[in-house]
Amino acid sequence: MAALHDALACLRPKDFDEIPTDNLHDFLPSILAKAELIANSVPPPPNGAPYESAERSRTEPQPATSAKDLTVSQVRRPPPAAEHEELQKAWGKPLKMGSADAATGMSVFKMAGNDRHGAWFSRTSVHEGLGFAKWKRAMQREFEESLQVQGGPGEGNVRGIGGDQRLEDMTVEGVGQLQVYQLSAQFPGPTSPREFITLLITSDTCLSDASKIGDSIPRHFTVVSIPTTHPDAPPRSNMVRGYYESVEMIREIPLAGGDAETNPVEWIMITRSDPGGGIPRFMVDRNVPSSIVQDAIKFLDWACAKDDDELETDADTRDPRRSMSMADTNGNSAGVGTSIADRPPHHQVMSYQSSQLDLQRTESVSSTSTSSAQSFASAEQFTTARDGIPVDTSIPTPSTSSQHSLATADESRHEKGLHKIEEKKDQLKAKLETAREKLDGELQVESAKTEKEIQKANEKHERERRKQEEKYRKELRKLEERREKETRKLLARQQKEADKKQLSRVQRERNEYKQRMELLEQENKLLKKQIGELQHENTVIVSRLGRSEEGVKFLKAIKEQEDNPRTRANSRSSDRSGKSVKSGRRSKNSSDSTSTGTLARAGTTHF
Repeated sequence: MAALHDALACLRPKDFDEIPTDNLHDFLPSILAKAELIANSVPPPPNGAPYESAERSRTEPQPATSAKDLTVSQVRRPPPAAEHEELQKAWGKPLKMGSADAATGMSVFKMAGNDRHGAWFSRTSVHEGLGFAKWKRAMQREFEESLQVQGGPGEGNVRGIGGDQRLEDMTVEGVGQLQVYQLSAQFPGPTSPREFITLLITSDTCLSDASKIGDSIPRHFTVVSIPTTHPDAPPRSNMVRGYYESVEMIREIPLAGGDAETNPVEWIMITRSDPGGGIPRFMVDRNVPSSIVQDAIKFLDWACAKDDDELETDADTRDPRRSMSMADTNGNSAGVGTSIADRPPHHQVMSYQSSQLDLQRTESVSSTSTSSAQSFASAEQFTTARDGIPVDTSIPTPSTSSQHSLATADESRHEKGLHKIEEKKDQLKAKLETAREKLDGELQVESAKTEKEIQKANEKHERERRKQEEKYRKELRKLEERREKETRKLLARQQKEADKKQLSRVQRERNEYKQRMELLEQENKLLKKQIGELQHENTVIVSRLGRSEEGVKFLKAIKEQEDNPRTRANSRSSDRSGKSVKSGRRSKNSSDSTSTGTLARAGTTHF
């Protein structure tokens, strides 16, 4: 599938300065070869009859007068070359359409793009009732039709997009034609008008042996649309620049017998568009399938309603200046200086006036004025040439008088003709002056409108600037508030973590102290128990020693040993003031009890 996406890449936007206009013999065939591959990659409509056994589906000999009158043909062309047929898998199955769209016999496919510029859509159908020749002329005249209509964006369009002016027109014999159009459209709803600068490549010789039907290449006509930029079409302030890429092809499916114009015609289109502005991509892609079907119906209604003679007349009488490059319409191109004897004067004035379009679809005024001026110059040359024919009457001839009468008659006839030409020239000059005055007035009005539009644009820009500045300040305040809020949250989180750590530390210390307290309580209980046991043993020992003389002596000795340090302590305490007798007696009693306890302990230890 990489070959298909590589071919589709040739439809990406290009700058016109990058187009090799001096080497179109190589540029156009490369684009058209890729267009053939793209068109052959689209699967045919489902449920058709094979080409070998197919017959015409339309029974009425009269051509259709509208899209509803067309017959949905069941004829299918033979498959293309194997390398092209393999690419049809990339499109998958047809999309499900509404009942009204499905009744047209048109199948729509969708394929994801690999260049991040949106999905591709294709439409294919086979019709009977509109001959190939008429169909081709209608496709050639579509933009020319809208160029002749004055008005707002898209006025005079056939299927949504109308032509404002043609910027380039180049033809390569045997290959095709390259044109650049400035187009516009007004979409429904509260949307700004859109403009498109399109590089249009058309050809009826782009198919190769890969697209043969039988032993021959069928009649076909291909239109390739590539977005471009052109120095003569800068962006317009009141429009949004959009882009659309497409390949459109009609191809005859020749059947044996009958008129060739009753053969089925296969219609294929591959497209992808970007209307610009703020329209989301999913909304664009959602409306494309139904839109391309409805646009096709509009074109078929317009093409069927046109008479063959009308299409041919439109093609023959179109403004010749519109078929020139905008850069070449300077009065020096072929055909500008055509004599008014060869071109009726009213056609020139009509052509001149038809080019006086509004600001949105205008051509070079100087080119038109130069063209008219050179037309008058050519007429004056014609007059001078007639008046300057030398007549030598000195040569003797047998019938000099007869020749003189004939010369007089010729001179009289020439004088009348010249007089008529002078009158027509004066009329043309008057009409030209009127047209120039009208054009000057329109230009002044347009200039005033342009100044007002510029002023409005400046005011709008100033409002938008203030609005954006206010929006920026609000966003800045929101960011500051958000930062302060996040800072407070961070500080609160840190404080919470610190409190949590402090609480954990306090709980851990509390548990440690609790464990210590429990341990000390157990030790205290054990010591109390041991003290009780020792007191009991001491009591028993003292009672036993008090019953014997040796025990009494022993206790007395112990008491004396304890009295000596107590005596020294009493001597030091006697120097102190404020000792009462009662306090002394309490101390003595305390000492006696202490001695007794000490003797008891001493006895216990000794024993």
